[in-house]
Amino acid sequence: MQKAVKLKFEDPISPVHMQILRFVIDNENVTMKDIATLLNITPPSATSMINTLVKLQLIKRKTHTTDRRQILIETTTKGKKELSRRMNEFYQFMEELCSKLTKNELKQFLTLYKKLLT
Repeated sequence: MQKAVKLKFEDPISPVHMQILRFVIDNENVTMKDIATLLNITPPSATSMINTLVKLQLIKRKTHTTDRRQILIETTTKGKKELSRRMNEFYQFMEELCSKLTKNELKQFLTLYKKLLT
């Protein structure tokens, strides 16, 4: 008797990674300290998060032009495309989800959603 083989796919890009990508795209001269502050974590923990994104070629490290001790974080073209693709998937998912609601339910959902975001 053969056992069924279960493949487990784990997405290496977490929602926190996506938050980092968005932050780096929206801001200039982002440092490791900026990432740590954004996520309210220690710089070594931020480095671990960044290492994953570098390995996936979604961001890159670059030395600061005037202070060579400082490392800047930049999004790669691949990183921008990946963020855009995932955001489009999310919007499509939300559109499909919301299409099942009545106008009144949608209004209630949006009210709750806004409350959760604040």
